[in-house]
Amino acid sequence: MTMINDKYNGGFANLQEVLDGRSKARLSDLLETLTTSQMAVLLQDGLRAIMFNSFAGVPTTWEQFCRRETSDKEQETWVELGRLGTLGKVGEGAPYGRVRPELLPQRAVRNWKYGDILEITEEMLKFDRTGLIRQLADDQGARAAQTIEEAVYTELLTAARYAHTSADNDVGNNTGTTTFSAQGLITAFTTLATMKDPRSGRYLGIRPDTLICGPSLEFAARMLLFSPSLMRVTGAATAPTQQNIYGTGQDNVFRGMVKNLIVSPYVHQLGGQWMWVLLQAGRPMIMQEVEPLQILQATARDASNEGYFQKDSFAYRVRVWFGVGFTDDRYGYFSDSTTAPAID
Repeated sequence: MTMINDKYNGGFANLQEVLDGRSKARLSDLLETLTTSQMAVLLQDGLRAIMFNSFAGVPTTWEQFCRRETSDKEQETWVELGRLGTLGKVGEGAPYGRVRPELLPQRAVRNWKYGDILEITEEMLKFDRTGLIRQLADDQGARAAQTIEEAVYTELLTAARYAHTSADNDVGNNTGTTTFSAQGLITAFTTLATMKDPRSGRYLGIRPDTLICGPSLEFAARMLLFSPSLMRVTGAATAPTQQNIYGTGQDNVFRGMVKNLIVSPYVHQLGGQWMWVLLQAGRPMIMQEVEPLQILQATARDASNEGYFQKDSFAYRVRVWFGVGFTDDRYGYFSDSTTAPAID
């Protein structure tokens, strides 16, 4: 400390001032750099990181109910083994019966590439610098994440994907125009809970745990699923003594029946505001990923970059490569209801 004080006695009082002086010098150099054409280079190199961060930061819900696998084929074929029936009785000295499992119908899920190229001119880099360019890069990453989300919901909300009837359960179809209500939820729940194997007739033991709906239905769903008690509802004016069909209990028997409520605007966009899906998470659908998010950049400032050579522009290509499909729709119930929730 003494040596430094002696050395810089004319200009600095102590070591801290020396360090402060050096920091200021570095800051001055940095500011000088950022006010030159190098700012464009710094921005351009950082856009890729902004896109990746945006992709990772976009809130998505598909991971909560759709399982994820990797894929290395143009199309994956998913096959489920039919369940055998219950064990048969074996008499004393009698031989055991022989059984042979059968395969259920195959499900094919095709992979697709999704992507495009964002072009940024050198003028945009030089003259805008922080505002518009950052927004473009941030939006590019968000678009990639939402592409996957939209693809999953498009498949989830397609009524034709739900093809099971009373031949496969004890209630009926696993799709219908079912108004969301206590009775509607019971219908969907019991339809799934009584699903059977088509070969042996054994129950699958399905316990639906996830309800997916749009923002308009969220409030009714929360009241029914998470309220601590039920509200008593009388019947029509012609039958004023008729009480609700759940008796005189106060506890909400629906509370805890569905643990996960997912609310997504894609239900509105792709279906309708009163549509809803009840399912067992991780079982009906699959998202098979060929490659994770890929971002390529053509940002060289020389003749090797054709875009820059011809028109002073840089390009960023964003791509996701995946497939989405149902592997077993017996684990889901879809309602394309067009009416507001009912209290029954």
